[in-house]
Amino acid sequence: MAAKPASPMRWIPSLYFVQGLQFFVVMLIAGLMFKQMGVANDQIARWTGLIGLAWAFKPLWSPLVELARSKKAVVVAMQFSGAVGLGLLALALQANAFFALSIAVLFFLAYASATHDIACDGLYMGALDEKRQAAYAGWQGAFFNASKFLTLGGLMVLAGRLETRMGVFNAWSVIFALLAGLLTLLAAWNAKTLPNPQRASSEPVKLGEIVADFLKKPGIWKMVLFIVIFRLAEGQVQT
Repeated sequence: MAAKPASPMRWIPSLYFVQGLQFFVVMLIAGLMFKQMGVANDQIARWTGLIGLAWAFKPLWSPLVELARSKKAVVVAMQFSGAVGLGLLALALQANAFFALSIAVLFFLAYASATHDIACDGLYMGALDEKRQAAYAGWQGAFFNASKFLTLGGLMVLAGRLETRMGVFNAWSVIFALLAGLLTLLAAWNAKTLPNPQRASSEPVKLGEIVADFLKKPGIWKMVLFIVIFRLAEGQVQT
């Protein structure tokens, strides 16, 4: 007798909590951290705006992710990559050139997170039929926003307390080390519990055809330009 499929509530919470966690760490927490470290507002706005383009441009490489036979493998790989990136960020804050190194790591985290988003949503749609997709959509948003509560609530409070004891840089190194550990645990859990819908391979998919079809969409370049301008302006507002 075939085993009964696991309830989606066994994996949706952790999957979308991680999606939100990576996004909010890069796009919100990093800017607040740099402000605490005395980095100028214009520098924060410029670099967070550029880093945020990862999510704006993710449709450009989503065809590559769609070629993956297993969305689960991509999701888990990006989650472990995010954990490594957070660990590197903790180390970067101890260097003299902390800002340049941190920005480099944040770029890595942003593109890993954006790639994770593509595979994450693809896995969700591949594992559930349309009726169950609609039924669990509210849980997606709930756990995505729960990560915002953790990062902007709990982590900021903890960082503030640690700063008074060990200084700003050491405090944030501890925060990112804790986040790296948390993401490692969540990635391990997801590696165990996520379903693994396989892409149908009845016909070989040609990457060139997918990319060409995407670039032929009406108004695609105007849309890309709009997204770039919007993201850069948003970076100014966030600081």
